[in-house]
Amino acid sequence: MNNAKTRPHLHLLFRVGTIVILMLLMMIPLSMVDVLISERKSLQASAISKINQSWSNSQTLIGPILVIPYRLEERTKRAVNQSIVYQTEQVTKYAFFLPERLNIDAKIYPKKLHIGIYESVVYESKQMVEGSFQWPNFTALGISPENLLYDKAFFIMGLSDLRGIQSPIEMKIGEATHTFDPGSRAKPFGSKSLSTPFPLDPTQVGAFDFSLSLDLLGSQGLHIAPVGKTTQVHVDAPWNTPNFSGSFLPDERLIQADQFSADWKVLHLNRNYPQQWKGNKYQTDSQTLGVNLLIGVDEYKKNERSIKYGIMIIALVFMVFFFVEVLTKQRTHPIQYALVGLSKIVFFVLLLSLSEQIGFNRAFIFAAGSVILLVTGYMKSVWKDNKLTLLMAGLLSLLYSFNYTLLQLEEYSLLAGSIGLFIILAASMWVTRNINWFAITRSDT
Repeated sequence: MNNAKTRPHLHLLFRVGTIVILMLLMMIPLSMVDVLISERKSLQASAISKINQSWSNSQTLIGPILVIPYRLEERTKRAVNQSIVYQTEQVTKYAFFLPERLNIDAKIYPKKLHIGIYESVVYESKQMVEGSFQWPNFTALGISPENLLYDKAFFIMGLSDLRGIQSPIEMKIGEATHTFDPGSRAKPFGSKSLSTPFPLDPTQVGAFDFSLSLDLLGSQGLHIAPVGKTTQVHVDAPWNTPNFSGSFLPDERLIQADQFSADWKVLHLNRNYPQQWKGNKYQTDSQTLGVNLLIGVDEYKKNERSIKYGIMIIALVFMVFFFVEVLTKQRTHPIQYALVGLSKIVFFVLLLSLSEQIGFNRAFIFAAGSVILLVTGYMKSVWKDNKLTLLMAGLLSLLYSFNYTLLQLEEYSLLAGSIGLFIILAASMWVTRNINWFAITRSDT
């Protein structure tokens, strides 16, 4: 008799266990969709890399920097015939001097290039660079004037991709013009280098001004090293989705529907390297300022976020089906649960493929609407009840709307999600508050 009484409860537990197992099984195709998103994201990155390699990569501008070689006697030792021999030899070292003032006005003219369905933003740009140098303080560096090679002094500049140079780089100092060539004997940065000779006259002590212009090709971003004692940078472009990046954010920015502009002012006190030094002590590209040109929203990032809510959506749909069974005695076979669960998987595949073509928001609406029509049409044929079918359509619409809202909120998605789940749980408890689970028989479930 006790076995007869417990059999309905065992049957209910079996039903719940079957639903839980189905939910766990649904995680397998969900993970496969997640892998598919990663693969498509990798294809996009590869396409963007090909475009950038063919055009020119993101540019980082460093300089100009004045370099003055000097002689230094070094005592070395080496083994000769099992004995240590000391010898003195002259070596050439380099002292680096940064501008007292550096002003850069950068105009960026972006456009989009495509490989298949993938696109990357590239640009043409023109930078007007001007500033001034103070006469170097050699005493502070501990360099004797007689060791300085004034006639071997030169300027260097750093640029991350020399292929982007579109015209000769000529620096004007007074009436003289100095043309840069690739390469240098010393550089305090990791970028590719340009240099031009600038023999110094030690009798002409004082400050001097310089100016130059750069016509550059680049892609995605432009960054500048603030090597001036006072560095002022202005950047503007006909682009409405800038992402300001680097170690320094703009002091002023203006983003409009079809353009943006930004201004920076950086002091030498804000950097982690001084105005002058000798040897390879510092890297001037360790801190930069600049902007990346974004193309709208990263569709794959939103797809990755949406897939994280996948098991929650499936669990909520299965919960609705189970409560419909309990409250209305409408039987739903595990195969029917599985088919409805797979329709949710198809939703994510549709969302991914469509978002590549028409954007995430429209893709979500189309994919969600298609799955809602599919599931409600299928359940109408199973339940033969128009009211239940309309109820299911409404609940599915609410679930997808909830999911869509979470994806749009981003920073507040955790707060909205926790509140939403609390409301769903409260609604479930209220709907099932009068159910006597101990009284449910086999025929009820």
